[in-house]
Amino acid sequence: MQPFDPVTTIAILLGAALVGGMVAHRLRQPVILGYLVVGIAVGPLALGVVRDLLWWKRGYHGVALLMFTLGLEVSISQLRQVGRVGLWGAILQIALTLGWRASPV
Repeated sequence: MQPFDPVTTIAILLGAALVGGMVAHRLRQPVILGYLVVGIAVGPLALGVVRDLLWWKRGYHGVALLMFTLGLEVSISQLRQVGRVGLWGAILQIALTLGWRASPV
């Protein structure tokens, strides 16, 4: 299968994200979960609908922007409510991510 042109790729991604978000909402799950599942499904490692690795690299920027946006949503009072569990969870998350990234594949 040859890669699609950029406009078609964007249309496929947006359409799939819309369907995934609607399914997740219908199942009473966060819409972002539907987006993530669809992103994995249409990517080159699953169904391979989007095979161009340039889009894969752009996905990293999208995840970084998503995390930044979620960080803007969290207030100091919410962080205080989570307290020590949130702090240790964040430290563990960072350590595991760095360890996974540093491991040879």
